[in-house]
Amino acid sequence: MATKSGASKSDHSLESDRNAAQEDHQKGLETKGDVEEEFPLYPSESLTFAFMGVVVMMVSMSFNLSDEKPCALKTALDSIYLNYTITPCKYNTIKEIADGMTAWGLFLFLWNACLVFLPSLINCYKFCCIIRENTKLSLRLTFYFMFFLVSTIFSGGVTNQYALLKNEISTHGDVDYSDLQSSMLSDLENHYASDNINITDKYSKAWNTFFIKYDCCAVREIQGSTNDFDNTPWCTKSGSCKSKSSKIPKTCCKDVTQDDYQNAPPTCYASVNPGTYKHSCISRMRALSISNIDEGTVNTLLSYALAIGIYEIFIVGWAVKQEFKEFKRIMKFCLSSLPDD
Repeated sequence: MATKSGASKSDHSLESDRNAAQEDHQKGLETKGDVEEEFPLYPSESLTFAFMGVVVMMVSMSFNLSDEKPCALKTALDSIYLNYTITPCKYNTIKEIADGMTAWGLFLFLWNACLVFLPSLINCYKFCCIIRENTKLSLRLTFYFMFFLVSTIFSGGVTNQYALLKNEISTHGDVDYSDLQSSMLSDLENHYASDNINITDKYSKAWNTFFIKYDCCAVREIQGSTNDFDNTPWCTKSGSCKSKSSKIPKTCCKDVTQDDYQNAPPTCYASVNPGTYKHSCISRMRALSISNIDEGTVNTLLSYALAIGIYEIFIVGWAVKQEFKEFKRIMKFCLSSLPDD
């Protein structure tokens, strides 16, 4: 009887141990399954590919903008030392912003390409040596933290480029040619003292060089002997205009160069016959102010930058969410690993 009782107790003990072992095994499977749950590197593969497409279009467009030839109006006005208050070239600064957008776009593309095409670098623990489950969770948490930091940098950088571009569009309007004409005429009347291109006076020399280089004369169209030069020092103080031998500068005559302007025909500078002198400089400035950058292209680039900025802000939120999820997994694993009382 005692033997039977002992055997019964032994069987009961074995059954208890077996049940405990099964529970531990099941608990281990649940924990392992929780650890081996899918480890996403980005919110959605299709969304990421679409985003990369937008980035490629932004990089291409911004690169083309930065490579455009700038308008030459600013260079022309600076050559005569003109103090102007207008914005001579509406989109010249946008070329500089486009350089920054190209750089940010390239970094964004490379970062997302790594996430899409090189996931093995992030998931290396799957084929490396055996790593404990808590180490796997720590790797995940570290990755999402780095993902958060990189996405925050990108969102800030692209958003800043968007703000710069939008400000450039809103603050820089079209050239006020009436104001530009007044500024140029005032400068001519105050500084033009000689039609000699080799004079030491930098303002007169600059204006004479300007007339030849940009193939123009005066500011407004020459209508005859009464013109924009009448109130200049060249006509009121000293010079060939003051002595009545010239009505307009020799540098205003057609087809002259810096080497042969002194041989200009008297029918041009003395008689001011129509067809012998050049057109007004303000008309030339209008042509120089034409920008090679299309406004529609700028607005499209602005839309791309806005879309990318919004996406990156979304990614920052997604990374934070994943961090919290991984932190909860670590806490669950740690609690499950504690010995039972």
